[in-house]
Amino acid sequence: MTASDASRYLRLLACVLAVPLVGAGIAMTLRWHAAGLFAGDIAASVAPGDPVPSGMATLADLCAGDDAGSYAACDADAGYRIFAAASLAAGGGGLVLLGGIALAGAAARRDRLRLLALFRPGLYVTAAVVTGLIVIHALIATVVLIGGVKAIAPGVPLIFGGAILAGALAGIRAVPRAVFGAVREARVFAFGGPVTRQDAPDLWRQVEATAARLGALPPDGIVVGLDINFFVTDAPVVTPNGPCQGRTLFCSLPLARILTVDEFTAIVAHELGHFRGEDTRFSERFYPIYRGTAGAIYGLAASGDGLRRLALLPALAIFGFFFERFAVAERRHSRERELVADRASVEATSARIAAMALVKVHACAPLWPGVLDETANTIVRDGEPVPNASALFAAAAARAAGPALLDGILATHTEHPTDTHPSLAVRLEALGVGLPEIAAEALQVGPATPASSLVPIGVRHEEALSMVVVAPRREGR
Repeated sequence: MTASDASRYLRLLACVLAVPLVGAGIAMTLRWHAAGLFAGDIAASVAPGDPVPSGMATLADLCAGDDAGSYAACDADAGYRIFAAASLAAGGGGLVLLGGIALAGAAARRDRLRLLALFRPGLYVTAAVVTGLIVIHALIATVVLIGGVKAIAPGVPLIFGGAILAGALAGIRAVPRAVFGAVREARVFAFGGPVTRQDAPDLWRQVEATAARLGALPPDGIVVGLDINFFVTDAPVVTPNGPCQGRTLFCSLPLARILTVDEFTAIVAHELGHFRGEDTRFSERFYPIYRGTAGAIYGLAASGDGLRRLALLPALAIFGFFFERFAVAERRHSRERELVADRASVEATSARIAAMALVKVHACAPLWPGVLDETANTIVRDGEPVPNASALFAAAAARAAGPALLDGILATHTEHPTDTHPSLAVRLEALGVGLPEIAAEALQVGPATPASSLVPIGVRHEEALSMVVVAPRREGR
């Protein structure tokens, strides 16, 4: 364990245990203080040399008797004991939850079917327990604060307790809304627009023929756009041209300009490979929720400030730990999952073509942020055409195509909105193709018949989306 890991786990334990331990410590301190005062009163009431009355030597002796209920001191002692026990129980409950999350994450690492089976129920249980802990922590903090204010400044209005409870109430509302919202509907944003069979018949034929060859589920819709990736998802896809429902395939227009049709097919086959056999369940049931949960935790962290954020600290810490433990399992299984999908690329084309497609994407994708900046910073006067970001990308790739473009790419990973991918080195090794043997062909980024020829309407999408990028910089705005 690194120093960073140790520090992170200490912060987690502090979020879970700080309030309960403070509550239990104060309750026990007050109990000992009351016992000391009682002992002093007993000593003062007994003449020197006289024995202490039986059953009244200590407060504990007094409160152990049958008539303990008639003494106010015993009522207070019982209250301190209950409060301390409740505080310790809250801390213990938090520790049990963390232990359960750790065990579930370990089980998920060993078997990906357990990952599928445990993630959603585990998220529900965690949300329920965390909501209860928010309430209990808020009550403990309120009681401690009120007791402290009464002891230090008896005349001060006790408005702090109400503020703490209000923050806790907001937290109670925020946790289920964020978590169950993530489970109900995880969305993916794509900077593009849908194309119909009439818009791009060759694209649809190629995609559906590839799905049929693989025995994979075909997409219900295809979106083309300016993102530098390809993906298939069952989650709702949000685009500037409106939402897309059902199984959606996203195809990158900039990459389509530098890929051959066969290389394009290899990448599409990889994505469709996630929708055949056992992997279909992960694509449909796990990954949308998994990514939705990541977004929900981020949204929860940004959803409040002040006392509301303070009340949410245990929730944020525990949900972060939950996601981290399952992310370890997801990354382990994702490596195997992605390599299986790469084999679908080989089935649809060949190992060499699949490898060349991977190398082109890994090598040229880092050029895209610079192209977007160039497009966004272009000042376009009225009447002048907007620069086509996709065409600028193809030109940038052509200028950069050389051995230096491949430096360090074996350690890189492709971006993806729903899955994680192993490094290029791992993927090429699994394909049985070395980088040196395909480097020259992979650097040919101006194919005679690029994959963009499958999308005749693609230029219209490129220009419309580029206009969105340029719009804030147009002259006179």
